[in-house]
Amino acid sequence: MPLRFEVEDFALTFSLLSTILVLSFLGFQIMSTPRRSYIAIYAISKEGKVFTSNETILRLGDGMKFMIVVENHLGRPINVKLLTIFTGDLNFTSPEGCKGSIVNEQVFTIDDKGRSVAEMEFSVTKAIFGQNSITVEQVDVNSFNHEVMAKSPSSNQTFRLIFYLLIWSDDEGRYVTKWNDGINDHTSWLQIWFELVPEAVE
Repeated sequence: MPLRFEVEDFALTFSLLSTILVLSFLGFQIMSTPRRSYIAIYAISKEGKVFTSNETILRLGDGMKFMIVVENHLGRPINVKLLTIFTGDLNFTSPEGCKGSIVNEQVFTIDDKGRSVAEMEFSVTKAIFGQNSITVEQVDVNSFNHEVMAKSPSSNQTFRLIFYLLIWSDDEGRYVTKWNDGINDHTSWLQIWFELVPEAVE
C-alpha cells in the first residue's frame, strides 16, 4: 500500500511539474514574440460607418462624400503620401498595374499609434454615355476639377477610385510603395467601386 501511494504522489508531482514547465514555456513564447507592426487603411462615411463601396451607384454630377482613415502601428512616426487614382480599368490586382489618372495627393505625418483622416468629396462632372462604353472626361475631387480619360463597358458601367499609400524612406530619400512589419513587406491600398449612371431627367 505505501508503494502505491508513493507511485501516485510521484505521478501527481510529475504532472504538476510538466504543467508548470509547459505554461512557463508558453509564457516565455508570448513575452518574447514581438508584436506585429502594421498600417491600416479604410473608408468610412461622414457618419462614421463603414463605407459600403461595392454597392455605390453614382449619378453624373452628384457628389460622393466619405473619409479615408490611415492608422499607424509601425512603432515609429511615419510620413505618408496618399494618392487618389481614378480608373475604368477593372483588370489589375495592384495599383502598380493600374491604368488610371492621379486626381489627388495628400501628405500626412502620423505618430505611432496615431491616425490621420482624409476627407474626400468626389463627383464625375463630364462623361459620354455611348452605346458600348462610357467615357469619363472630367472629375471633381475636393472642389478641384481634373481632366481624365477613363472608359468602362456599358454592360457594367463600373469605375474605381484607388487610394494608394506611399511611405517616406529615409534610406532612399523618397516615398516608397512598401513597408515592413518586421518579417514581410506589404503594400497599403484600398478601392471604391461605383456604377456611373446618367443625370436624372426632370
